[in-house]
Amino acid sequence: MSQWRGSYSGAGSGTVTLELDEQSAQWLGQATLRSADPKVPSLLAGIAAPAEGELAFRTPWIAPLHPETGLPEPWEKLHGLFEAGVRIPLYADITGQRSRTRLRLALTTNLGTHIDCDLVRTDAPPGLLARWRAVLGRWRRWRVGARAHPT
Repeated sequence: MSQWRGSYSGAGSGTVTLELDEQSAQWLGQATLRSADPKVPSLLAGIAAPAEGELAFRTPWIAPLHPETGLPEPWEKLHGLFEAGVRIPLYADITGQRSRTRLRLALTTNLGTHIDCDLVRTDAPPGLLARWRAVLGRWRRWRVGARAHPT
């Protein structure tokens, strides 16, 4: 498990924490984008990227984070906490460059917004993988329920 931290800028700004399991042929994990603007929700995005070769992939999902709990919630539950007109992207196309200690990423969402990230590798704290799996499990259960009961 590795952790990468840094900042993003472009259509908004803030901090990014990327948590990855790099033990297989694919990087799997999540990215947390904490908005510097309290009027814009922070986001959690799934990561499934090739571990080698060209760094280009699409996020499998993006979820807004509740501003008080920091947990992913359906946008339908959170939209009233933010200004009218705020939208959450469904996915982002990501390209970038990587080295053993640095990631430079460019993201473009389905809404046309673009951000750039500059991340540095740090050590992941103990228990991070278990926490990540618990959050991902809750998100997957919510997604299954949302698909079974569309609004």
